[in-house]
Order: sequence, then structure tokens, then C-alpha cells
Amino acid sequence: MLASHHPHPHSQMDVPDGDGDRSIAIPETIQELKKQLREKDMVLTDIRLEALSSAHQLEALKETVSRMRVGYRNPIEHCPSNLIRFSFV
Repeated sequence: MLASHHPHPHSQMDVPDGDGDRSIAIPETIQELKKQLREKDMVLTDIRLEALSSAHQLEALKETVSRMRVGYRNPIEHCPSNLIRFSFV
């Protein structure tokens, strides 16, 4: 009787049991909800990957700023050797 009140048609899903496979009716709304869940899960995964990439970029920038600060404070020590030329003539 409940199925007659449901506005969506039903589909079948095979369910394994000990004596053999049998099919039970699954409302299409459940299938639609599962589809929506998969889509949202993919979006969430993309957001997580983007956040991870952004965090990595942020750490790289922090390291660059830190090296630049140290180089600014001690320019001779952190200058590439090919740029430092002393003449003792």
C-alpha cells in the first residue's frame, strides 16, 4: 500500500542472500539521493585537493619570505658566491 502513495516509480535491485538472489523494489528517490551524494562527494574531494594545494603553496611562500628576510639581514653571507668578488690588489 505504501508504494501506491509514492510519487516516483520503483526500480529493482538484486540483493544476494543465502538461498539465491532476489530483487527488491528501490524507489527512484533513493537512487537520485545516491547520485546527489556522489556528486557532492566529488565536489568535496575537489575542494579538499584545492585546499591541500593552497596550503602547500602557502608553506612554500612562507619559506621564501623567511629566506628573503635572512638574506636581507645578512646580505654578504647569503649572496651567491659568483656575485661576491673581492680584489686585494
